[in-house]
Amino acid sequence: MQQFLALTSPGIEILLAEELRQLNAEQVVQKPEGVYFSTTLENAYTICLYCRLSTRILLKLGEGDAANKDQLFSVAGSINWTGLFSSDNTFAIDFVGVSDEIRNSQFGALTVKDALVDSFRDQGLERPSVDKSSPDISFQARLLRNQVVIYLDFSGRGLFKRGYRQHSGAAPLKEHLAAAIITRSGWLDDTSKPLVDPMCGSGTILIEAVSMAANYAAGIDREKWGFEWWSGHNETVWLAQLETAKYNSQLGLEKLKTRVFGVDIDSRVLKTAQQNA
Repeated sequence: MQQFLALTSPGIEILLAEELRQLNAEQVVQKPEGVYFSTTLENAYTICLYCRLSTRILLKLGEGDAANKDQLFSVAGSINWTGLFSSDNTFAIDFVGVSDEIRNSQFGALTVKDALVDSFRDQGLERPSVDKSSPDISFQARLLRNQVVIYLDFSGRGLFKRGYRQHSGAAPLKEHLAAAIITRSGWLDDTSKPLVDPMCGSGTILIEAVSMAANYAAGIDREKWGFEWWSGHNETVWLAQLETAKYNSQLGLEKLKTRVFGVDIDSRVLKTAQQNA
């Protein structure tokens, strides 16, 4: 069992906690910063594929006191970075939180980065390169009350991006928020009832609703995952989970019997909704 943190938008943590329980996560604890849980690597892959309400899923690597730069550097230096990825891979560090001495995220991220690079150098390995825009692997350090926890960005950024929305309107609704609206609406209790969105825009709510009714895995069409270059990644287990999700999702769509309707005053955005659907 490994420990994870699922991030989401403020206000829907309670829904995310319940979703994670339904996906067989254990020791689920809801906090303001997100939802903590434990699970196996195999089930973590399944959660990444099916979770609709999270924006990112992080795998815990280590933690410790970090009231100042030296302590932060020490905690970061205790991580076995060379066992996590190769120096051939690019990486990025996100830093969340501040303290009296660590006053901005850039300073915190730089400190963790220095510890990571030193770890490679100390073992006689080439230092990996930073790529802030499109790294092979990402890490996140979260500082709260002088305690820092360092995570691997397991799912990768933007878990809410399903891949179906190639176009959007002027004020697009993020997919995980659309899923939260559907969950709150109660429609999933009886999907034989028609669902109408009178201001459907690019169709996000309706597409999420149909996908949820069919139990269609949210991440099936995602092209990049955070764990791909992680040394602990098990490609065989992952591909088995992915193939199972694809099969069950297609079966769910074929068996689906429901009707949804989208209306909008803007004919141009209706065309976008049709393309996305």
